[in-house]
Amino acid sequence: MVQSSGHLATERPLKNKGRIRMSQYGYSFKGKYFILGAIGVLGLIFTDGWLQIIFGIYTFGCVIGAIKGDG
Repeated sequence: MVQSSGHLATERPLKNKGRIRMSQYGYSFKGKYFILGAIGVLGLIFTDGWLQIIFGIYTFGCVIGAIKGDG
């Protein structure tokens, strides 16, 4: 009997079906950062104060993610 390590990423292979891939760090698909960035831009438009600063940092992270990618 094989004992489980308790860590799912070591027990299951990566799912590479279709265009959406799943790794131990989350989902990876084309356009992910543009979708997340759109949420950030909406947050910048419709909030104010400290919440707008948080959405600005979030949007900046999405821009970096779109440039660097998940590769």
